[in-house]
Amino acid sequence: MSLESLRGEIAGFSLVVTDADHDPLQYECTIEVGKLLGGCGPSISWDLKNVVRGTQKISVKVRDGH
Repeated sequence: MSLESLRGEIAGFSLVVTDADHDPLQYECTIEVGKLLGGCGPSISWDLKNVVRGTQKISVKVRDGH
């Protein structure tokens, strides 16, 4: 997922992920700039304060442990 960042913003995302077997899900986020507020999970707050304006990328992997 890519995001056009503007200086001083916090981007929020809500992920909708399901598992057919109802196994617990594990989330892994990768970012190159900024920081995640509260960690990586189904709701993500990405602090882009002090980040140079431009397109920024976040990668989210979701696994069910199997």
